[in-house]
Amino acid sequence: MTAEPSYLLDSSAVLAWLFREPGGAMVEPVLARSVMTTVNLAEVLRRAEARGYLRSSDELTADLGALIDFQYIVPEPDAKRCAELVQVSYAQREKRKTPALSLGDGMCIAVAERLELPVMTSDRAWKDLEDLFRTEVTLIR
Repeated sequence: MTAEPSYLLDSSAVLAWLFREPGGAMVEPVLARSVMTTVNLAEVLRRAEARGYLRSSDELTADLGALIDFQYIVPEPDAKRCAELVQVSYAQREKRKTPALSLGDGMCIAVAERLELPVMTSDRAWKDLEDLFRTEVTLIR
C-alpha cells in the first residue's frame, strides 16, 4: 500500500464486493486504499467457504492481500476497546432494538477508531449504534 488508507473495511463490505452483491460496486474503488483487520479477514474466509467460493483460503488470502492491507497485529488497547464496544452494545440492545455487535464488528470499529478512518460496512445496525463509536460509519447499501 503506497497511500494513506481511506477506509477500514468490514468483512460484510468485502463479501459484498467478492460476491457481486448490492453495494459491492461501492467497495471496489476503495479496495486499494483500504485496510482490514485479520479478525475480519478470518470472517471473510469462513463465509466465503461456507457460501461455496471456488478458490481456496490460501488463494483468496493472496488475492485480497494484493488489494487490501490486512497485516495488522491488534494491540492491547484495540482489544480492550473492542470488548467495551461489544459489551455496551449488548447492554443497550433491548433499549435500542438493535442487535449486539459481534467480536469481529467490535474489532473492526476499534481499529478504525485508532487509525482515525471511517469504516465501510453493509451492517445497517451499525448506523443505529454510531453514537457509541469514535469513527464514521459508511453503509454500502
